[in-house]
Amino acid sequence: MGMPRSEWSAGPGFTLIELLVALAVAAILLAIAVPSFSALFEGNRGRAATLGLSSAVALARDTAMNGFERTTLCPADSAGTGCAVGTDWSGGWIVGIGDGTIDDVVQVWSSPGDNMTVSASISGVVFAPTGEATATGAFDVVSGDYVRCVSFTLVGQAYTEEGGCP
Repeated sequence: MGMPRSEWSAGPGFTLIELLVALAVAAILLAIAVPSFSALFEGNRGRAATLGLSSAVALARDTAMNGFERTTLCPADSAGTGCAVGTDWSGGWIVGIGDGTIDDVVQVWSSPGDNMTVSASISGVVFAPTGEATATGAFDVVSGDYVRCVSFTLVGQAYTEEGGCP
């Protein structure tokens, strides 16, 4: 009843072998690309933390000058309402009104993520209404191969350099 065998054709398309070969090639290319993407993501997280620290320094200084109040930048405690003790800033940081303590929160930056460390030479800094900092400071931001030093001067100017802080 149907067509004779000599007149039957499979039509356009791919054979199972061709599809399996294409799938194997795609899997190999994906296995090569994934480590590159991991390094890209680590670098992006490092850049985000670096920019976050620079903007926190600028915000603390601007808040002090505009509000005519002393403003503190310090590592955030677990509740995000005050200063943590120590020089490990990996848990995030906070800017708030207050002289070494946080009386009124201005902004909180959350932890930059796992496998990233942010450490500093200081446990916090206070900016006076004149915009001057009580001390200079430097932050080491490390995320995989991404290593940067964010430092700031007594006048609150932040600088970023490749490599760790001296």
